[in-house]
Amino acid sequence: MTRIAVLGAGAWGTTFAQIVCDAKHQATLWGRDPKTIDQINKQHTHPKLPAGHRLPESLKATIDLAAAIKDADAVAIAIPSGQLPEVVRRAAPHITPQMSLINLTKAIQLDTGAPMSTVIANITNADSARIFVVSGPNLAAEIAIRQPAATTIAGTDETRATELAKSFSNDYFRVYTTNDVLGTEIAGAVKNVVALANGIVAGLGFGENSQSALITRGLAEMTRLGVAMGAKPVTFMGLAGMGDLVATCQSSLSRNRSFGFALGKGASVEEAMAEVNSTVEAVSSAPAISELAKRYQVDMPITADVVRIVKDGINPRELIPEFMSMRVKRESL
Repeated sequence: MTRIAVLGAGAWGTTFAQIVCDAKHQATLWGRDPKTIDQINKQHTHPKLPAGHRLPESLKATIDLAAAIKDADAVAIAIPSGQLPEVVRRAAPHITPQMSLINLTKAIQLDTGAPMSTVIANITNADSARIFVVSGPNLAAEIAIRQPAATTIAGTDETRATELAKSFSNDYFRVYTTNDVLGTEIAGAVKNVVALANGIVAGLGFGENSQSALITRGLAEMTRLGVAMGAKPVTFMGLAGMGDLVATCQSSLSRNRSFGFALGKGASVEEAMAEVNSTVEAVSSAPAISELAKRYQVDMPITADVVRIVKDGINPRELIPEFMSMRVKRESL
């Protein structure tokens, strides 16, 4: 039996812990909020998961970080990017060289432009072969109620990746493996920005044609950046790329899309954030991704416009004529 410590008792961290338990392995969930942890342990429910949904009784939760990690075979990290470094620094003394580290957070660090697996590696001094990334079309609310879904685990040690995949594969959650860690993380971070943009387009009242065009060109941006950084093009056609992009751009369960939708309806950034009332990774990732685009000389107009809207306060409607009047060119990545 594989023992996995899951750091982060939000909707996705809790759902991932459930997945592990349903695969007949052991999960210990760590969170900061004593009330939420108590609710998980005593009522087997979670305030951010669908009402009436019961978590496995085998799922144990704790506010004791050291206790959560002790004797684990792997540590999965589902912490918002802004809080991740601090939590990993606290966890590092309890992480042994034998433990695998699994990043579940889809974001790019604002000040360094580093993906979260790199941030984790730098803090823990873990060898890159021990670090893995799980990413795909994984909306927590759907998976929590055990609707069928699939994901990708990326790692340079493919043998270990396969073993880890078995520890959270069950009858409703299918896991594929890849060795393209960078591409998997770039896809996960950029799709959040595209989802925010797609939410804006929907909020402005534009229909399926407009949204499909934006999603497709967003995929092109994602792929261009990833390939320029050394990722494999095929990664962006898979679950971590196109799969996650479609799910996040089209679903009302997506925080990034919902935030963008509120902006498109006329809300300010502050009002939209209050309406979503949860972490919107694209807000901090978009400027970091835009800087990466400049560093690698990659054209990313959708990302650039999201930065102008979120950081500079530009009215989204003002950008539509500008975007539509861009020079005619051959369709390509």
